[in-house]
Amino acid sequence: MESKPAHPEADFRGSLREHLRTLAEQHPSSGQAWFDYAKFLHEEFPASTDTVTALERAQQLLPDEDLSLLLGNALIQTGSVREGFHQICQFLEGHPTAFAYLVLGKHLLEQGKSHRARKFLRRSHVIDSTNAYTCCLLGEAFSDVSKRVAAAWYRKTLAIDPEYQPAWSGLGHALLENPETRIEGLDALKKALELDPKDAWSMLCLAVGCWMAGRLDEAERYYRRVAEENPDDEIYREYYAAFQAKEGRGAPEVVGGIDRDRPEGSPPGAGGAAPEGAGEIRRPG
Repeated sequence: MESKPAHPEADFRGSLREHLRTLAEQHPSSGQAWFDYAKFLHEEFPASTDTVTALERAQQLLPDEDLSLLLGNALIQTGSVREGFHQICQFLEGHPTAFAYLVLGKHLLEQGKSHRARKFLRRSHVIDSTNAYTCCLLGEAFSDVSKRVAAAWYRKTLAIDPEYQPAWSGLGHALLENPETRIEGLDALKKALELDPKDAWSMLCLAVGCWMAGRLDEAERYYRRVAEENPDDEIYREYYAAFQAKEGRGAPEVVGGIDRDRPEGSPPGAGGAAPEGAGEIRRPG
């Protein structure tokens, strides 16, 4: 008896990709065939050079269609960042849409250009104030300059979509620094974990926040949990080891043998509950 494919959805996508590629190659002058192939690749394999090639070919055959937004997005994801931004800006000259501004702002944020990202994300929000994703990205974009403003954007996100998990995570992190809002921050992070129990970054923030609030037993539970559930990410073991060493709660060896000073980026101090010194909680990766 023939066994079923281990991953039927992946097998289907692969077959569809080959089908669309074959159609495009059999009809090299068909703009529609190349566009269908390019659109599928953009949705399924945005970081593939095949996506860029197909979009460029479709644009040549469909001069009346403006594919520069899709092409710019694909170029950035394949490493041609400067050319990708040029394509997106070119698209915006003729189509200043909320979505195009959102795409530009998102990529700028991912490139670490939060100041410019805020500019374009706000333009997107002016056009469409109902997009929860835009509001959440604005929260992230402001997090490096004002936790208060960042929290306000995360609250706007949750007013649009109360179940938007990244906004609960971002809100919790934004509220931890201020002792007056720290408990609310912990509640927000717990909500984020309720919505996504595998969100390691929120779990780490929760551990740090509990430590800052003096809830040592609770902090240790979250530190241990995030370290055990993510054994391949050393950063979680580093944070747990720093907590253990500072609080005298056992040898760091129990979470991977790390025996060193507190890692750079450890949680900011608060009333003696967390280590002295400063630094943002570092996302892994």
